Amino acid sequence: MTRRATLAALTALALPLARAAAKLPANRNVKWALGSNLWNYFPRVPFTDITEAAGIKFKHVNGAFGKKLLPETMGSGVAFLDFDNDGKQDLLFINSRPWPGDSSGPVPTMALYRNKGDGTFEDVTEKMGLNVPLYGMGVTVGDFDNDGWVDIFVTAIGGCKLFRNDGGKRFVDVTAEAGVGGGGVWPGASFRSSSCSLSSVSAARVGPAGCADFA
Repeated sequence: MTRRATLAALTALALPLARAAAKLPANRNVKWALGSNLWNYFPRVPFTDITEAAGIKFKHVNGAFGKKLLPETMGSGVAFLDFDNDGKQDLLFINSRPWPGDSSGPVPTMALYRNKGDGTFEDVTEKMGLNVPLYGMGVTVGDFDNDGWVDIFVTAIGGCKLFRNDGGKRFVDVTAEAGVGGGGVWPGASFRSSSCSLSSVSAARVGPAGCADFA
């Protein structure tokens, strides 16, 4: 988001608060202002849960098994992106996975949902080559090769992943050739008595050549 867009968003949030504050009686004390009547001065913005109706079935798995490991509290991430350049915002949900030694069921993966344009989404994770098990910690999107198609960068325990968008038809793992894996490895079977490092949520910026850089 650009600086101008950020300022515009903050202004849009601040104006209703300022208008509401102007309506508060001047002779009321702080104790009254903190009471339940305060909310009568603010605009009501109702939200409706349409997750199921929209076809979103994603469930986050943090791999917790009772040891209360720090990464279990930090994942995962979500990105809005138009991966097929149809003008509609699609959704990418980043998932974690069970720790080594836990084989309680199928290993979950991230989930990519294509916006069908009618208020519903289609799960195209496997079709687009993103059914990759990761202990994801964050995600960012950007066109790193400047080909007009948005790419995906995921931070994860065990190493980051860069997926290049192949013309909206499929995502290709180009982590190794791009040199952005971070050098991490997924912990082995002895993990339960060892420690590990993790990557944090990443960000994207536009470089001088018009390509997106990841940091």
